[in-house]
Amino acid sequence: MDKQDKEIIEIKIRQIELSFDLIRNRLPSTLQKFLSLDVLVRDGIYKRIEFIIQNILDILAIFTKYFKKIPGDDESVIEILQKANFLNPKTAEIIKKMRGFRNFLVHRYGELFDEIAFNNISAGLQDIVNVIEFLRNSLNKLDP
Repeated sequence: MDKQDKEIIEIKIRQIELSFDLIRNRLPSTLQKFLSLDVLVRDGIYKRIEFIIQNILDILAIFTKYFKKIPGDDESVIEILQKANFLNPKTAEIIKKMRGFRNFLVHRYGELFDEIAFNNISAGLQDIVNVIEFLRNSLNKLDP
C-alpha cells in the first residue's frame, strides 16, 4: 500500500476510534435512560455512528484501488473486496448491515426510531470493534 493511502486510512481509523470511545462512554445501559438524554446528545450519538460507518466504507473504497477495480457505490465496494477474498463473508455481511443502519439513521424511518436505533447501536458496538481490528490488520496486506 502506498504511503499516502496508508496515512489516510490511519487517520480515518483514529477518527473511528475517537467516535467509538465518545459513544461507548455516553451510551446509557437502558432504553429508558437513552430516551431521557437530551435530544442533542442522542443526535450526537447518531451522527457519530453515521461518521464511523462512512469512514469504514471510505477505507474499503481505498482498498479496492489495489484490486484494479472502480466501485460504483458502497455495495459494489463490498462486492469487489469479497470477490477478491479480501473480505470474508461474515465481515462483509456485518458491513452491509452497518451500511443499511447508516441509511436508517440518515432518513429516520418509523415511529420507533429511537428504540430501534438504541438497540442496534448497543448490539453493534462489538461489530465496530471487530471491523476496526480487520481494518488495522489489513493495512499491510496490500502492495501498491
